[in-house]
Amino acid sequence: MPKFTKTAIMQSFVKLLDSTPFDRITVKDIVDDCGVNRNTFYYNFEDIYALVDELLSEEVARVLEKQRTCNSWQGGLYYGAEFVLKNKRAVYHLYHSTKKDQLERYFKRVVYDAAAEVVKHEAEGLNCTDADVEFVAGFYGEAVIGMIRRWLDSDMKGDLEAMIRKLSALLDSNVRQAISTVSAVQ
Repeated sequence: MPKFTKTAIMQSFVKLLDSTPFDRITVKDIVDDCGVNRNTFYYNFEDIYALVDELLSEEVARVLEKQRTCNSWQGGLYYGAEFVLKNKRAVYHLYHSTKKDQLERYFKRVVYDAAAEVVKHEAEGLNCTDADVEFVAGFYGEAVIGMIRRWLDSDMKGDLEAMIRKLSALLDSNVRQAISTVSAVQ
């Protein structure tokens, strides 16, 4: 029962976040929407910030599990973008709140994991070190994070799915060459 209740509280929060800026949502709003009392909320979460932490942590775990089966940038980035595309207004409200840094950490975790998996896959058969693979994955991870920030800073104007397709085509076409180039440098 507690997991069901916790999930219901998180769903109510996301629903409210879809229409209300984060800094205006109260525990009372959440419990009224969810149909539970304040004690139930505080039994499950210390405060709204803890709720956001847990929501994003669960989402990261879900995405990382899906990404482990994926060897392409496009697939990995799409998995990470599912929550954003499904909850665009909620993500907008979180990004433009005091929890912006937490949302950015979510994107970093998802993107860096996708980058690491793809770069490791592309490095197979090449004469490179783990440090070379980490370096290239970090570089591409930062590039993708930069594009995501740019999209978020533009108030999410533009087609995220098209951006992912273009990023994927660009990254898929030169990761192996980047690993070879980096591994040749002493």
